[in-house]
Amino acid sequence: MKYLAAIIAACAALTSPAGAQALFIGLPDKAPQTGTPPSFKYLHFLAGLALGLSAAELVQAALPGQPQGTLLLPASAFTASAVGGVGKELLDLTGFGDPAVSDALVTMSGGLAAAAVVAWAQSLYPAGSAGRANEASFLVSSAAVLAIPVVIGFIGEVKRFIERSRARYE
Repeated sequence: MKYLAAIIAACAALTSPAGAQALFIGLPDKAPQTGTPPSFKYLHFLAGLALGLSAAELVQAALPGQPQGTLLLPASAFTASAVGGVGKELLDLTGFGDPAVSDALVTMSGGLAAAAVVAWAQSLYPAGSAGRANEASFLVSSAAVLAIPVVIGFIGEVKRFIERSRARYE
């Protein structure tokens, strides 16, 4: 845990929305369909971050008394974002949206940032302390706030999908 601050700073720099966008420039994306807005990588990043924070706290609640310093919670944060990112792109392959490898990677980078935040939060308070409860409520409320633009963007995708589906049958 000696280098935790440096690891968190590096993850934050590389996985910020702007950093993630720059990191994955040049990856092959399918050209957007006519009438759809450009891919907004920051929404994928926020989705990965919100999924990761939520998953880590769900695992924490399901398995209380975790030994301090384990990688279970950060790993669950990253895994949830990876599953969510790949799942969304698989849904896009069915015609729901525009599939892009970079979108899944940016979602995973949000999960990496969530894993770093969870590891940092774990290092602040010993398991079972009052501070741990405050940390949990902070992470869950942060995840909820971060999910708002993601949900709004997803609703927009659903509307565009419905419009495209109706246009095919008219």
